[in-house]
Amino acid sequence: MPLICDQSSRRQRSRGAGVPDHQEQIDLFRRDAFKYLQARGIGVSILTGNVCDFDFLNQLAPGVPIILYRHA
Repeated sequence: MPLICDQSSRRQRSRGAGVPDHQEQIDLFRRDAFKYLQARGIGVSILTGNVCDFDFLNQLAPGVPIILYRHA
């Protein structure tokens, strides 16, 4: 099965851009939701370390196989 790999982590994205924390989090969640919907549309799995957002998205709109991992 094809796979989308989300390698970006929350700590690495958008730091120091001058965006308020709440707006930054909204923007990051929007990007994750877009990736999720793309994967759902083309029928691929998502490999991600972002357990919180993708687990939440999968509860809202199930149907995308998600492979979750945690950094050691």
